[in-house]
Formats: sequence, structure tokens, C-alpha cells
Amino acid sequence: MVAQLPRHALCCLLVCILTTAATAKDPAESVVSPQQLTINQLKNMTYKVEDATRGKAVLRDGKYVDKPFERGAASRLRVVFGDNVAHGDLNGDGTPDAVVILWENSGGSGTDVLLAAVSNEAGKPRHIDSACLGDRVKVHALSIRGGVITIEIVTQGPHDAMPNPTVHETHRFVLDSDRLVPDDGLIRPWVADVYRVFTQIQPRPEIQHKLREIILAMDAAGAAEREAASRQLDALGNPGILAAVRLDRSVLNPESRNRIDAAIRAQRRCTLAIEDLREDPVFLASCLEFDDADVRKLALASLRSLFGADVAIDLAASPTALHAAADALRKQLTDKYMGLPPSVLKLLNRDHAGWKLARVSHDAAKFFANTYPGRSPVVVRGDFDGNGRVDYAALVTVAGMTQVVAFLRQPDNGWKQTLLEGGWDYLIIKPRGATVGVEEPGVTLKTDAIEGNMFEKSAWTFHLEKGLWQKICTSD
Repeated sequence: MVAQLPRHALCCLLVCILTTAATAKDPAESVVSPQQLTINQLKNMTYKVEDATRGKAVLRDGKYVDKPFERGAASRLRVVFGDNVAHGDLNGDGTPDAVVILWENSGGSGTDVLLAAVSNEAGKPRHIDSACLGDRVKVHALSIRGGVITIEIVTQGPHDAMPNPTVHETHRFVLDSDRLVPDDGLIRPWVADVYRVFTQIQPRPEIQHKLREIILAMDAAGAAEREAASRQLDALGNPGILAAVRLDRSVLNPESRNRIDAAIRAQRRCTLAIEDLREDPVFLASCLEFDDADVRKLALASLRSLFGADVAIDLAASPTALHAAADALRKQLTDKYMGLPPSVLKLLNRDHAGWKLARVSHDAAKFFANTYPGRSPVVVRGDFDGNGRVDYAALVTVAGMTQVVAFLRQPDNGWKQTLLEGGWDYLIIKPRGATVGVEEPGVTLKTDAIEGNMFEKSAWTFHLEKGLWQKICTSD
């Protein structure tokens, strides 16, 4: 078996797989692996807190006490650092950022629990944004993987007293233009995702040579040497991930294979099928800003092919100009194609003549924009049937009636359509793992689901159970 090969035999085998190395010294050898932020740093830094004086809370040893709201009054804002901390790359720059929990109390019985994202900027922490998780919820678990923050909480059910929550929920958040927002399923490019899609791009020989050396060190007898080898792979950055993605890992020993796989997983945002990424307008548009010029060229060619039209953008523009152009393109794609792939649009045109997206009332649209910034109130996406493919649902009007049309991606890349009840003001995604329903103990979703909302009235969730769509009252 390969796992039993002697060291020199494994080296020869790797030489056959990887391209012959260049003789020049690899500059990545001098790169220092980024270090994660310490708890002490996170407990002694400035956080943006809206109700604090000047909008800032400067924590000292994990605590901040503001001046009284009124002269002589006892009520004042207090912010306390929580027990839950997670480290991981939030913005795709290869540096381990952090998320923490803050407790905010203004003197009453209520205590807001905040999820705070902190960036790692050359070893110094900077608070990016926060999201409120609710009043006196309990945090069970917190993690970062592939840029997605996953948090498990226990919150109040309809019959719970505020201090005694009993309902378990799982929520996902991502950073979007320095805003911490609920994960909407939109696929943004991470290194491993990008290079899985654009298979035409191959690694540089000198990086392959360095990776070969790292792989041998990953199988060293000493644990310290193996850990150092993993850090060396991290230090190679995007070129190292490209070389790892292209590597035939079947010839590796279990130790090095596990470490290579772990490095790739850390740079993967999406576990969905490559075919979905290749047809995803948001993913392709975001690839136009990627560091690798070859990625930008291939993404532009894919967009032009996908929509059968010229997409004008200067790939040689400055990063700032390129970001602005990509943002404009994303808005154009959203306005024109509603974030739906062309194949879904064709089905709507074929099977629902005269269809149009449902109109959202002014008040509902304003509430939605403030609550779910950057998301569509009438088009949602997720994995509704749990097959690892991107599915879609659209709230449309046909012949004066509104209805939800769900599109499930099939193994042959076709679509299965289902008409669901309409009459909603807007749609949102309920993520897999969330507990829904007004009746105790509620239903824990096994897949992503669709929630239809009647603004300030009620909400119902549609989810698949054994291949059949089920409907459950979410709020009334």
C-alpha cells in the first residue's frame, strides 16, 4: 500500500506527479504564517456600540461601563465580553479573524446578546460589525468555516419566559462589504472554490516543488515538524491552495492527505456542486475581483457565454475601480435577471406566460431592506432537498395572482418545478438546523426552507419532508 512506502519511494512518486521544480529560491519560504488574535487582545479593544457615548465601547479586561444616561441616574450602558470566541478567515485574505459574543445591558432586566466580527489586521484587532442575536439568548456553539459564521443558540419560544429560553436554533452569518449579515446562500468566491471551478488554471512549478517538500515534512515523526509543515502550506497563500487542489491526494500517506484536505477545506466557502458555481452570476461577477488575472479572464468569458451578451468591464483597472465595476455588474445582473440563472428564467417564460416578480409594498420593502440588506424579497436560494445543489424559489405574479414557484436542481442539471401557496409580501430563507413553528417543541429543519411572510401579520415555512412539501406556521 502507498501508506507503507519508504520515504524515498514516496518522494519519487511525488516527483512523477508534480511538475519538475524551478531552481530559483521560492520567496514564500520567508513568509511568516499569520497568528490568530489573542483573547487578551479581544477583551481589551474598542467595539462599535450604537448606544455608547460617541458610539464606542472601550473594553478593559472584558468590561465597559458608560456614564449615566441622565445626571444622577443609576441607569447606564454596560458591555461585557462573553465566553464564546471563534477564529477563522472571514474576508478571504488568509489571516485568521475572530468572532466574539458581547452582552449589552442598559440597566433593565433585558440583556442583548451581540455577535461581533473582528478582523485581524497585521496582528491588530479591528471591530467590523455586530449582529444582535436577541434578548437573553444562550449561546451553545460558535464556529467559522469557509468564511461562514455558524452559531447555535437557545432562544425563547412563544410560551417561554424571557430568562428561560428552550428553543434551539442555528444561524449563519457572513461578512458582506464590512457588514455582518445573515448568510443568504449567495456564493462568493473563496480560493478553493475558484480553482475547483476554473480547472484550466495550473500551479507554478516552484510552488509545486515547495508543496512536495511540505508534504514530506507532514509525514515527519515529530508532531512539531508536522504542525510546522501545515503552517508552511498556509504561508504559501493562494498559489499553495491552487497546487493543493490540483494534487492527486490518493498517493499520499493518511497524515499528509488529512492536512492537505484540511488546508483546502479552510479555503472553501461552498460545498455545492461545481456545475452550480459555473452557472451562478453572483459567483462569476465576484470572481472579476479575484487576485489571479487568469481567474478574472475566465470569469468574464463565462459570464458572456452564460448570458449570451457582451459584458463590458476593464479587468486591468485598479482594485478600487474594479470593485466598483463588479458591484455595478452585480446590481445589473440582479435587476435584470433577479439572481436567477438563465435556465430558470427560460422555464418561467415557457410555463408561466406573462409572469413578473411580485410587487412588494412600500412598508414591507422598507422593513425588508433594513432587516436583510442586499437580499431580494422575492427570490431566495438554498438547498431545499438536501442533495448539495443550489435550488431557487421566486414569488411571482401570474394573471393577477401571486404564487411561489420552487425549482429543485436535478442530478441531470435539469429542474423540477413545484407551485407553492402565494399571497406573501416577501420571502426569506430559513437555514437548515433552525427550529420553526409556533407550537412546542417546533420543527428542526433538516434542509434549507422557504418562509413566506405577510408583513406584520403571519409567516409560514415550506420545507421538504420525505420528498413532499410541508407547511408549518412560523408566527401568527
